[in-house]
Amino acid sequence: MYNFRKKISDIINIWTGPSIWCRVYDVVMIIAIIMGLLPLAFHDKYPVFRYTDIVVVTIFIIDYLLRWLTADFRIKKGKLSFLIYPVTFFAIIDIICILPLFTDFGLGLRFAMLLRLVYTLRFLKFIRYSKSIMILTNVLKNYGYVLMSIFFILITYILFSALVIFNVEPDTFPTFFDAVYWSVVTMVTVGYGDIIPTSIAGRVVAMITSVIGVIIFALPSGFIAAAFVKELSKYREKEAKDKEYFANIADIEKRIQELEKKEKEDINQTNDVSNQEK
Repeated sequence: MYNFRKKISDIINIWTGPSIWCRVYDVVMIIAIIMGLLPLAFHDKYPVFRYTDIVVVTIFIIDYLLRWLTADFRIKKGKLSFLIYPVTFFAIIDIICILPLFTDFGLGLRFAMLLRLVYTLRFLKFIRYSKSIMILTNVLKNYGYVLMSIFFILITYILFSALVIFNVEPDTFPTFFDAVYWSVVTMVTVGYGDIIPTSIAGRVVAMITSVIGVIIFALPSGFIAAAFVKELSKYREKEAKDKEYFANIADIEKRIQELEKKEKEDINQTNDVSNQEK
């Protein structure tokens, strides 16, 4: 049973199991996610989506149960892993992605409409099956404190420039929210043009805000790129080790099969000799 669960874990876990079955499983899950998101591309509710949703949710339920069955290999907390897994981020997303199927079983209209919005959360399942997104997630997890510092600087200057323009041009910006909106649009150099400063002082503030916005947004770009390359190198090293590990496992299994075959041949030969002596 242990070996069976280990093989399942290797297949459903994208970070391990470089076998053909692992890739097939990932492709099937990606296709299921796309099918699950397809109804969002249509305003009308076609009957075919009812049947595709049943198929998709069935695949999601099987995936959830398999991951729960092999949770100890991933979480590595022994039997406690089976209690921890249902409250993990991806497990909660998996459960939520199953819920839209039940909107057609006599639930109230308002609740059903609200629950149908859960369809959009199925997009989050792509994170599990995209190596690039998983690497980027690890970058944000490992270097989040630096990005949070930059984000704090960004928010501080947005509020500062909003306060300045709000007091410099009170007629153009009747509410503080209008000033914050203008500050954000200006800092990201979008410049919709729906709200613009008209005075010289206001335009000077706009120029300074645009330049500082470019500088602030340029700070995390190089950092994220360097951290992404570093994390990608770690992933490739781990992938190479995994391939070597599974190659050794396959070689060991092959040798075991050869030994078992040889042992059976020896037993049969011994039995033949015993029968001839009799």
